[in-house]
Amino acid sequence: MITDRDICCRGVADGFDPARTEVHEIMSRDVAFCFGDDAVTAAVRQMEERHIRRLAVLNHDKSIVGLLSVDDLAHYSRQLAGEVLDTVRPARH
Repeated sequence: MITDRDICCRGVADGFDPARTEVHEIMSRDVAFCFGDDAVTAAVRQMEERHIRRLAVLNHDKSIVGLLSVDDLAHYSRQLAGEVLDTVRPARH
């Protein structure tokens, strides 16, 4: 998986030339996932524990069927989305 954060933090910030860089050089590895029939609270817990904003959603054949984002959670429950953001955001000093 490659995200906007991968492009900015691993690509641009590290000086990679976008015209010559291949996706595999900057993509996220060990992608966190849940299954489509998992409880939302289990997905939220995983996002909090791993400090991530997106979670791949798989079917039981382990094919990607979607992505669950904090924005998706906000449509479902602003409280749950806020909890995830509280764990992902850097602490303010």
